[in-house]
Amino acid sequence: MRKKFIVILALITFVFLIRGPVQAIGEDVPGTYDHPLVSRYADSIIFGYEELAFDEYILVLGKVKRELGDLDEVPHPGYYLGRTLFIPTEYKTLEGKVTKITYLVPEGRSTLEIFRNYENELRNSGFEILYTGDREAVASFGDWHGGYYPFEIPLSGVRTASRGNYLRSSNDARLLTGVLPRPEGDIYVSLYVHNGGITSPAHSALGKVQLDIIEVAPMEEGLVSVDSMYEGINREGSIAIYGIEFVFDSAEIEETSEPVLTEIRNLLTEFPGLKLYVVGHTDDTGSLEYNIGLSERRAQAVVDYLVNIFGVSPDRLIARGVGPLAPVASNETEAGRAKNRRVELVKQLD
Repeated sequence: MRKKFIVILALITFVFLIRGPVQAIGEDVPGTYDHPLVSRYADSIIFGYEELAFDEYILVLGKVKRELGDLDEVPHPGYYLGRTLFIPTEYKTLEGKVTKITYLVPEGRSTLEIFRNYENELRNSGFEILYTGDREAVASFGDWHGGYYPFEIPLSGVRTASRGNYLRSSNDARLLTGVLPRPEGDIYVSLYVHNGGITSPAHSALGKVQLDIIEVAPMEEGLVSVDSMYEGINREGSIAIYGIEFVFDSAEIEETSEPVLTEIRNLLTEFPGLKLYVVGHTDDTGSLEYNIGLSERRAQAVVDYLVNIFGVSPDRLIARGVGPLAPVASNETEAGRAKNRRVELVKQLD
């Protein structure tokens, strides 16, 4: 059984997606935050939160069926509630960083409105939708997810409820799964919305969102190549490079970075019309001024290497540094800080 942790409520105010008059419903779990790629529905609160640096995740791609079964046999990835077995008919097994965020939405918002806002945001962010289902088609998803991925959610003034109780409802339920393809590692999302479940009398009719985001760990070898870089730059306008290493607290490039820098040289050779901004990024450890300076020195070191060692024309490269100002993960964890320390190649437009 995976180690789980219990979270409690505290106040953080966010406004995303839509705006409008709502009734206050409580406070965010302390120490939690929205995922940087997917903002929350307006005025909702984080009711439960879990972040695992690396784990397995079952991404549902079809109906979750229910059937009576033998309690001595639990087929993967099934879950028993009493004598009823819940198991996805179609799924994909993922491995990587897993973030599970449980939201409570203010009254007066239908699950369709909530779902469409998330769906539109995901599509606009480049996600490919893999599966959608609603009502009866996903009636058993909450039973399976809440039992297969359990943790306890404390409710103010009432008994503690499990995530299974929180999600165990088919009341106007809707499910979406999707993927954002990236050369540095795909990102998958599972979104489940409903307005039932056992929480407390004050919360039982409110919209509930279970948002799971899985950042697939990339392969250690073969990640950086001309094809993957060019594809990423053309699709998104930029690509993050994690294979360029620097001596601690300096702009001196480590010798182990040579294969990655060679691939960047090959990219520029194969596409002679391509011009790039080379942008340095740091984590948020230390002062802002120092990190911006360090990131710019590191970006310039990459440009100097490509120009002086590989003979790339200097008018094709511009170095800039933004320090910690454009994070892609939380700086509160080492895994997040490691993601934020990177060099990005950004396409220059004529």
